[in-house]
Amino acid sequence: LVGGKVHFILGNHEIMNLSGIDKYVQEKYKGNASRIGKRYTELYDSNSELGRWLRTKNIMERIGDLLFVHGGISKEVSDLSLSIEQINTLARNYYDRDSIAESADDEKVRLLYDTKLSPFWHRSYYLAEEKKTVRQGDTLRKTPVNVIDSALHRFNVSKIITGHTIVADTISAHYDGKVINTDTRHAKGKSEALLIGNDEFYRVNNNGEKTV
Repeated sequence: LVGGKVHFILGNHEIMNLSGIDKYVQEKYKGNASRIGKRYTELYDSNSELGRWLRTKNIMERIGDLLFVHGGISKEVSDLSLSIEQINTLARNYYDRDSIAESADDEKVRLLYDTKLSPFWHRSYYLAEEKKTVRQGDTLRKTPVNVIDSALHRFNVSKIITGHTIVADTISAHYDGKVINTDTRHAKGKSEALLIGNDEFYRVNNNGEKTV
Protein backbone atom coordinates (compact mmCIF):
# COMPACT_ATOMS: atom_id res chain seq x y z
CA LEU A 1 0.00 0.00 0.00
CA VAL A 2 2.92 2.34 0.61
CA GLY A 3 5.28 1.23 -2.14
CA GLY A 4 8.82 -0.08 -1.70
CA LYS A 5 10.98 -2.84 -3.12
CA VAL A 6 12.16 -6.30 -2.16
CA HIS A 7 15.92 -6.82 -2.26
CA PHE A 8 17.34 -10.34 -2.36
CA ILE A 9 21.03 -10.75 -1.48
CA LEU A 10 22.93 -13.91 -2.29
CA GLY A 11 24.64 -15.90 0.44
CA ASN A 12 26.95 -18.88 0.40
CA HIS A 13 24.16 -21.43 -0.10
CA GLU A 14 22.80 -19.65 -3.19
CA ILE A 15 26.31 -19.54 -4.64
CA MET A 16 26.77 -23.25 -3.91
CA ASN A 17 23.45 -24.11 -5.54
CA LEU A 18 24.32 -22.07 -8.62
CA SER A 19 27.69 -23.82 -8.79
CA GLY A 20 26.12 -27.27 -8.61
CA ILE A 21 27.27 -28.03 -5.05
CA ASP A 22 24.48 -29.87 -3.26
CA LYS A 23 26.28 -31.53 -0.34
CA TYR A 24 24.34 -29.50 2.25
CA VAL A 25 20.96 -29.93 0.58
CA GLN A 26 18.43 -32.07 2.46
CA GLU A 27 17.28 -35.17 0.62
CA LYS A 28 13.65 -34.04 0.58
CA TYR A 29 14.55 -31.17 -1.75
CA LYS A 30 16.42 -33.48 -4.09
CA GLY A 31 13.33 -35.68 -4.02
CA ASN A 32 11.15 -32.74 -5.02
CA ALA A 33 13.35 -32.19 -8.07
CA SER A 34 13.20 -35.85 -9.06
CA ARG A 35 9.41 -35.74 -8.98
CA ILE A 36 9.47 -33.32 -11.89
CA GLY A 37 12.11 -35.32 -13.71
CA LYS A 38 15.10 -33.12 -12.90
CA ARG A 39 18.30 -33.30 -10.91
CA TYR A 40 18.42 -30.83 -8.04
CA THR A 41 21.23 -28.85 -9.64
CA GLU A 42 19.13 -28.34 -12.78
CA LEU A 43 16.75 -26.18 -10.77
CA TYR A 44 19.52 -23.58 -10.56
CA ASP A 45 21.17 -23.80 -13.96
CA SER A 46 21.13 -21.00 -16.50
CA ASN A 47 18.17 -22.56 -18.30
CA SER A 48 15.88 -22.35 -15.27
CA GLU A 49 13.78 -19.37 -14.28
CA LEU A 50 15.13 -19.49 -10.72
CA GLY A 51 18.72 -19.81 -11.90
CA ARG A 52 18.44 -16.88 -14.30
CA TRP A 53 16.80 -14.73 -11.62
CA LEU A 54 19.44 -15.50 -8.98
CA ARG A 55 22.22 -14.64 -11.42
CA THR A 56 20.92 -11.05 -11.54
CA LYS A 57 21.19 -10.51 -7.77
CA ASN A 58 23.92 -8.90 -5.68
CA ILE A 59 26.11 -10.06 -2.80
CA MET A 60 26.12 -6.60 -1.16
CA GLU A 61 23.70 -3.68 -1.17
CA ARG A 62 23.69 -0.24 0.41
CA ILE A 63 20.24 1.09 1.29
CA GLY A 64 20.31 4.53 2.84
CA ASP A 65 23.23 4.43 5.24
CA LEU A 66 22.97 0.68 5.88
CA LEU A 67 25.08 -2.03 4.26
CA PHE A 68 23.41 -5.42 3.82
CA VAL A 69 25.67 -8.43 3.30
CA HIS A 70 25.23 -12.12 4.09
CA GLY A 71 28.44 -12.78 6.02
CA GLY A 72 30.35 -9.57 6.64
CA ILE A 73 33.18 -7.45 5.31
CA SER A 74 36.65 -8.74 6.03
CA LYS A 75 39.61 -6.38 6.25
CA GLU A 76 40.98 -7.93 3.07
CA VAL A 77 37.83 -7.21 1.06
CA SER A 78 37.55 -3.70 2.49
CA ASP A 79 41.17 -3.03 1.52
CA LEU A 80 40.43 -3.87 -2.13
CA SER A 81 39.10 -0.30 -2.46
CA LEU A 82 36.34 -1.45 -4.81
CA SER A 83 32.90 0.13 -4.86
CA ILE A 84 29.85 -1.95 -4.00
CA GLU A 85 28.89 -1.94 -7.69
CA GLN A 86 32.36 -3.13 -8.68
CA ILE A 87 32.29 -5.92 -6.09
CA ASN A 88 28.88 -7.11 -7.26
CA THR A 89 29.88 -7.00 -10.93
CA LEU A 90 33.12 -8.87 -10.32
CA ALA A 91 31.46 -11.53 -8.16
CA ARG A 92 28.51 -12.02 -10.55
CA ASN A 93 30.83 -13.30 -13.27
CA TYR A 94 31.55 -16.37 -11.12
CA TYR A 95 28.26 -17.14 -9.37
CA ASP A 96 28.07 -20.55 -11.04
CA ARG A 97 31.83 -21.13 -11.11
CA ASP A 98 32.96 -20.70 -7.52
CA SER A 99 35.68 -23.37 -7.77
CA ILE A 100 37.19 -21.43 -10.68
CA ALA A 101 36.92 -18.16 -8.76
CA GLU A 102 38.71 -19.62 -5.74
CA SER A 103 41.81 -20.29 -7.85
CA ALA A 104 41.54 -17.36 -10.28
CA ASP A 105 44.61 -15.40 -11.31
CA ASP A 106 42.90 -12.20 -10.19
CA GLU A 107 43.47 -11.74 -6.44
CA LYS A 108 40.29 -9.68 -6.15
CA VAL A 109 38.21 -12.57 -7.48
CA ARG A 110 39.92 -15.04 -5.15
CA LEU A 111 39.16 -12.84 -2.14
CA LEU A 112 35.50 -12.46 -3.10
CA TYR A 113 35.17 -16.25 -3.14
CA ASP A 114 37.52 -17.13 -0.28
CA THR A 115 35.60 -19.32 2.20
CA LYS A 116 36.85 -17.28 5.17
CA LEU A 117 37.11 -13.77 3.72
CA SER A 118 34.30 -13.56 1.15
CA PRO A 119 31.33 -11.25 1.88
CA PHE A 120 29.03 -14.28 1.70
CA TRP A 121 31.24 -16.61 3.81
CA HIS A 122 32.88 -14.32 6.39
CA ARG A 123 32.06 -15.22 10.02
CA SER A 124 34.75 -13.42 11.99
CA TYR A 125 32.47 -10.68 13.31
CA TYR A 126 31.26 -13.25 15.83
CA LEU A 127 33.23 -15.48 18.14
CA ALA A 128 32.84 -19.23 18.17
CA GLU A 129 30.36 -20.22 20.88
CA GLU A 130 32.92 -21.88 23.12
CA LYS A 131 35.15 -18.80 23.09
CA LYS A 132 32.56 -16.24 24.12
CA THR A 133 33.12 -14.14 27.18
CA VAL A 134 31.05 -11.30 28.57
CA ARG A 135 32.26 -7.80 27.92
CA GLN A 136 30.02 -5.01 29.19
CA GLY A 137 26.95 -6.78 27.86
CA ASP A 138 28.10 -6.49 24.25
CA THR A 139 28.80 -9.34 21.89
CA LEU A 140 32.04 -10.63 22.09
CA ARG A 141 34.36 -9.45 19.54
CA LYS A 142 36.67 -11.38 17.31
CA THR A 143 37.12 -8.69 14.67
CA PRO A 144 38.97 -5.58 15.90
CA VAL A 145 36.70 -2.55 16.13
CA ASN A 146 38.97 -0.56 13.83
CA VAL A 147 38.26 -3.11 11.06
CA ILE A 148 34.53 -2.56 11.50
CA ASP A 149 35.04 1.22 11.50
CA SER A 150 37.17 1.00 8.37
CA ALA A 151 34.44 -0.91 6.51
CA LEU A 152 31.79 1.59 7.65
CA HIS A 153 33.93 4.44 6.39
CA ARG A 154 34.89 2.62 3.21
CA PHE A 155 31.26 2.14 2.16
CA ASN A 156 29.93 5.32 3.80
CA VAL A 157 27.41 3.57 6.05
CA SER A 158 26.50 3.68 9.74
CA LYS A 159 25.73 -0.01 10.24
CA ILE A 160 26.36 -3.40 8.65
CA ILE A 161 23.48 -5.89 8.64
CA THR A 162 24.44 -9.57 8.39
CA GLY A 163 22.96 -13.06 8.54
CA HIS A 164 24.91 -16.31 8.02
CA THR A 165 26.11 -16.88 11.61
CA ILE A 166 23.75 -17.85 14.40
CA VAL A 167 24.62 -15.85 17.48
CA ALA A 168 21.39 -15.97 19.49
CA ASP A 169 17.70 -16.88 19.29
CA THR A 170 16.96 -13.22 18.64
CA ILE A 171 18.24 -10.49 16.35
CA SER A 172 21.25 -9.00 18.09
CA ALA A 173 23.38 -5.86 17.97
CA HIS A 174 27.17 -5.92 18.19
CA TYR A 175 30.17 -3.60 18.22
CA ASP A 176 28.21 -0.87 20.01
CA GLY A 177 25.37 -1.16 17.51
CA LYS A 178 27.55 -0.89 14.41
CA VAL A 179 26.76 -4.47 13.34
CA ILE A 180 23.35 -6.17 13.51
CA ASN A 181 22.99 -9.92 13.13
CA THR A 182 19.67 -11.21 11.82
CA ASP A 183 20.30 -14.96 11.76
CA THR A 184 18.45 -17.04 14.34
CA ARG A 185 17.65 -20.72 14.88
CA HIS A 186 14.86 -20.76 12.29
CA ALA A 187 14.86 -24.56 12.05
CA LYS A 188 13.96 -24.70 15.74
CA GLY A 189 11.17 -22.15 15.43
CA LYS A 190 13.28 -19.25 16.71
CA SER A 191 12.59 -16.71 13.98
CA GLU A 192 12.66 -12.93 14.15
CA ALA A 193 12.65 -10.08 11.65
CA LEU A 194 14.48 -6.78 11.74
CA LEU A 195 12.15 -3.82 11.22
CA ILE A 196 13.57 -0.36 10.58
CA GLY A 197 11.33 2.68 10.66
CA ASN A 198 11.86 6.37 11.38
CA ASP A 199 15.50 5.65 12.26
CA GLU A 200 14.43 3.15 14.91
CA PHE A 201 15.40 -0.53 14.88
CA TYR A 202 12.94 -3.16 16.11
CA ARG A 203 12.88 -6.92 16.57
CA VAL A 204 9.65 -8.57 15.40
CA ASN A 205 8.87 -12.08 16.61
CA ASN A 206 6.68 -14.87 15.20
CA ASN A 207 3.60 -13.29 16.78
CA GLY A 208 4.24 -9.91 15.19
CA GLU A 209 5.26 -8.41 18.53
CA LYS A 210 7.70 -5.53 18.18
CA THR A 211 10.57 -4.82 20.55
CA VAL A 212 13.04 -1.94 20.37
